[in-house]
Amino acid sequence: MQALRSSGSISDDMLIRRVSTRRRKSFMASPWQPAAKCWDCKPQPKADYLLPLLLLAANIILFFLSPSERLNIDFDAKDTLLPNGWSCIDQQEWWRFFTGLFMTGDPVLLAANALLLLTVAPLLPPVLGRGGFLLFYFLCGIIGSFTAGGSILAYIPQIRDLPVPVFVSPMGAATFSLIGASMVLPVWRAWKMPNAFWSMLLFLLLPLILTGMELISCMTGLIVGLGLMLLFKYFPVSKRSLLPWAFLIPAAAAASFAGTGIDTSLDDYSEGWAYMQGKGVAKDSRHAAACWHKAAVQGYAPAQTILGIYEFRTRRNPERAVYWWKLAAASGDVEAQYRLGMAYRNGTGVPRNESQAKHWLERAAANRQSDAAEALQQPETSDKQ
Repeated sequence: MQALRSSGSISDDMLIRRVSTRRRKSFMASPWQPAAKCWDCKPQPKADYLLPLLLLAANIILFFLSPSERLNIDFDAKDTLLPNGWSCIDQQEWWRFFTGLFMTGDPVLLAANALLLLTVAPLLPPVLGRGGFLLFYFLCGIIGSFTAGGSILAYIPQIRDLPVPVFVSPMGAATFSLIGASMVLPVWRAWKMPNAFWSMLLFLLLPLILTGMELISCMTGLIVGLGLMLLFKYFPVSKRSLLPWAFLIPAAAAASFAGTGIDTSLDDYSEGWAYMQGKGVAKDSRHAAACWHKAAVQGYAPAQTILGIYEFRTRRNPERAVYWWKLAAASGDVEAQYRLGMAYRNGTGVPRNESQAKHWLERAAANRQSDAAEALQQPETSDKQ
């Protein structure tokens, strides 16, 4: 049958039916139907490696051009295009979800990405079209990363205030969505897919080779990929109509970048620590405080906390310190909650208020702040701040 199709003897608009090879009787034949709707009459198309190879090349090049990301040391927000909860949600820098599709700091994830791009990914462009494949890859990465990030923020709110650029991996979500696609393709087209074996093996090994947020991101991407591929299956659209949508996401990312730029409060916060610790620059506590103040007035909770500590210890201004701790504590910063609770307990910068002290110390202790849990067990007044 495949030979007849390839020779042009059977076209998609012709009516055909399958007849039993054992009993050639009319009542044993299947109903007449267009050849285009016959699963086993569709030969498996030739794999298209162009886009998967371009994506893999971009991943590898950016991996080796970003040594600080690869070694996971000396993170600087202005040197990374990876997403983080603060920049994406609070500062509306949605473009980071798109640029994060092409970057990773984990060599294990990069190797898994290469395996999937070389095995399963080439089978998708012939089915979805190149524009449809790009749209599928972009959507799975962005939706998977955003969903995983929202779940992490919902269950671990203090993650939001960690001063690290990496939040979740859009590239992991996009790449592992290909495993979800490989679960749909054989059923969709009745193909024999030896390459799907590798993706299924990787799926089984996933919890063993990845941990933490990357595992959550990849598993979420797999589920999103499975759902999106089923959507394409049951609600087919023209391949050409998907092409403009595939370029809409980069265009929206570019517009977001133009509106916000790459400089963030995280940059100012990191710069403040560089000046405070003398990393790459001369030590200058005043300049550090100025950087933290710039980030604090924009609402960045970790900067508000450290600025409060600076006001308390260096400038001897407990009232101002409490002002910043109140703002940071309300945003969920654990350290600020502890320090605000101790300020209320000791009457430092605010009138003593045992109920407020207990409230903030309990919130900090609930978020696993060890000093707060210890302070709750010792209700006597302490000067520790």
